[in-house]
Amino acid sequence: MAQAPRDPDDALLEELRLLHAADDPVPAVVRAAASAAIEFRDLDTQLAALIEDSAATDTALAGVRGGDARVLTFQLGGLFLELEVRAAGDHRTIVGALLPGDAPLDGAATVAVETPSGSRAAELDPHGRFRSDDLGPGPLRVRLRLPDVAFVTPWVSA
Repeated sequence: MAQAPRDPDDALLEELRLLHAADDPVPAVVRAAASAAIEFRDLDTQLAALIEDSAATDTALAGVRGGDARVLTFQLGGLFLELEVRAAGDHRTIVGALLPGDAPLDGAATVAVETPSGSRAAELDPHGRFRSDDLGPGPLRVRLRLPDVAFVTPWVSA
């Protein structure tokens, strides 16, 4: 069987790759983060879309809402996830609600609030509400798994 002809640029690209690897290697922390991202991927999980952010709306009514709360609304198909993020110094509290919450959720539903420092499970009540306290500063996302669908919000800085 005949081999496919080699691209003449392959040798040059390999030489450049070796030079770059010797001169500016990928830091171990970057390799570890990439491995962790691949290890924890969930191919069945869908990405919810951010459809509303109170920080991006008209600030004229901001005083009416009161405090340092930010409301984020995510959508995946007919499901909506509303998050209220309250900040107090370096600590944040998240209060979430899965909408529509007409049907009671059984024990198979799980929710986790993820930050760069780890993941924290939150208890989802029968009405689709949950709370997570004492979260530090930085980006966060919420991962929800229901009996028939799993989704995750994009990372947000809230």
